[in-house]
Amino acid sequence: MQQPTGQTQQRALHEYQLVELAERIQNNPQGWYAVALHLSRLSPVNRRESHLRVALRLIDGFVQAYRHHVFHLVNDDVVVAVQGMRLADLDALIYRLRALFANDPLTYEDAGDGRDPFCTWYDLVAAPEGFVDMARRAQAEAQRTGGRRTRAQALPTIDPATLERAVGVLQETRVLDMVRRQPVIHVPEGGSVASGIFQEFYFAIAEVQKAVAPDVAVTGDRWLFQHLSRELDRRMLAEVAGLELAHWPPELSLNLNLANVDTQPFERAVERLRRAGTRLAVEFQVMDIFADLDLWFRMRDSLQAAGHRVVLDGLNAMSLGFVDVGLLAPDRVKMTWSPELARVMGSRESELRQGLEAVGLERVVLARCDSEAAIRWGQQEGLGLFQGQYVDAMMAAVTKAQCGRDCACSFKDVIRRRGVVSPDRRRKCNNPDLHDSIPDITLPGR
Repeated sequence: MQQPTGQTQQRALHEYQLVELAERIQNNPQGWYAVALHLSRLSPVNRRESHLRVALRLIDGFVQAYRHHVFHLVNDDVVVAVQGMRLADLDALIYRLRALFANDPLTYEDAGDGRDPFCTWYDLVAAPEGFVDMARRAQAEAQRTGGRRTRAQALPTIDPATLERAVGVLQETRVLDMVRRQPVIHVPEGGSVASGIFQEFYFAIAEVQKAVAPDVAVTGDRWLFQHLSRELDRRMLAEVAGLELAHWPPELSLNLNLANVDTQPFERAVERLRRAGTRLAVEFQVMDIFADLDLWFRMRDSLQAAGHRVVLDGLNAMSLGFVDVGLLAPDRVKMTWSPELARVMGSRESELRQGLEAVGLERVVLARCDSEAAIRWGQQEGLGLFQGQYVDAMMAAVTKAQCGRDCACSFKDVIRRRGVVSPDRRRKCNNPDLHDSIPDITLPGR
């Protein structure tokens, strides 16, 4: 291994130490886990030195009881390698780090290729060479830059004048290319075959920012961003009203603001879905609901009376402890999977469990299921509805198999093309209509 010299050695010491560790672990990987946190991809406002110091202290607090190594690379990525730590505890650390940067699109955006843009796990027993390759690439990059740490300046927060310009740009922009979709599957109790029951349509916020306001942080001001999201809702409803799909899902779920429900664009979208034989579900964020509870109850009653489903979205292990789900009485509840859920739902008498049971566990969607373990946990707890990257990957595998020998797409291509709505994003596919289907899938054996 080429050794660094002089100032470069001092600046890029962690890269060189990472390569040495990776090569040692390759010879004896038993008990080791490693994960690379892609903090270099955070928005500049979240990539400040003070934020990264907090993240590093959080990591140290989790791993200090074990044999561990934490590498802060010159590009601001962080690599954690730990021996003897339970995988569930390491997963809990990743959850805490996501929560630390919860307002950054990196923590909730779907890359569209089945990978988690926030972090990469390395299987040091089955495929240690992947960890070694990553370490060597980091070392080469540090050598190329001379060990200089280049941290982008924070983007300014959106202001009213910039918001007005962004709305104007949005009105002239083809927004269908920014829309993503993700299926929700139902796994019957004791069953191994999952059926796709609805799809969620949503905007990829990173692409919205790139298109309409690349020089500001559009999510930096909650209330101004809410105004922008109302305009996005109107554009989404217009796209749905004119949408043509080869296969419509049994149910289509849209994330909307409460104020956009009782409008003409909403009614036109409802009529299009009615002609397609597709039922509508509307998802509302918890924070928006509590901003105007009276409006929530009126819109909920109106939607349910019209035969639509109402979904309470944005719940996690923390917020579920403060929300009386039974009182809000939605048709479904969507909560984000994390290891913390296993802790707070561990007691059969827990207030959280009682609240979910008031809605009905069969109507709770477990979102962000990025592994088989998340789905298995949900099944053990009596849940039957699942959404996330692991579900996307299984759907893509079935789609690729159905396409057969005519399939010229890679597995990642299939995941990406299933996740988009715009037909332009699927033109290179030999069988683009297949990406609109929601096939049944067989879950892996226990």
